[in-house]
Amino acid sequence: MAGRMGPLGEATEPVLTGVSLLLAIPALMIFLSALLRPRASRWLNIVLGVAYTVIEALTLMGSPLFYQVVVGLEILLTSLIVWHAVRWPRRANAA
Repeated sequence: MAGRMGPLGEATEPVLTGVSLLLAIPALMIFLSALLRPRASRWLNIVLGVAYTVIEALTLMGSPLFYQVVVGLEILLTSLIVWHAVRWPRRANAA
């Protein structure tokens, strides 16, 4: 709106590239969750889920209501991803 991105400051090329990469990771996680072995997928979901929940929580401060609703939903979903990943069985049952 004035060439600024909240706490990130001016919307420069490096800032926009960083935000683009940050937004690409959830889409990449869908692919990686199916590709990686269960143990690696589990830990990656836990680590990135916690990281994204923290990042989302930090963006809530001073945000308009419409943004708070969307981010609140994202926080709920990333928290559920972490909870589910923590509860994954550590070993697959032998068939």
